Amino acid sequence: MHDLLDHHAPTTADERTWATFQHLGGLIAWFVIGPFCFLVPLVMWLVKKDESSFLDDHGREALNFELSMLLYAVVLLPVAILTLGLGFLLYIPWAALGVVMPIVGAVAANKGRYYRYPACIRFIAPRY
Repeated sequence: MHDLLDHHAPTTADERTWATFQHLGGLIAWFVIGPFCFLVPLVMWLVKKDESSFLDDHGREALNFELSMLLYAVVLLPVAILTLGLGFLLYIPWAALGVVMPIVGAVAANKGRYYRYPACIRFIAPRY
């Protein structure tokens, strides 16, 4: 997506692995703890953010995405109720994005690239 930060030092295999799991952590956690899935990337980011700018950036991005998805779900709920259930159809693209985008982020992280989720609110701004 964005190659704004690709000028940084090369990443290690360990950094790429951790960054990959920062993206996949929220997705996997969704099936276990549902709407609290943002806790997994939050904890991973807090633990790893000071080890490298690569891990800090991917952790922030994964956390921002999970928080954005939670906010979108909360906003969609009254829409679904007010439309007598028709609005629940909006959860289909929401769920698709919730599955596909973390995988795209994980692939980018695994390749040592920085990644920005589309339509993601930056609750925690990146450090540049």
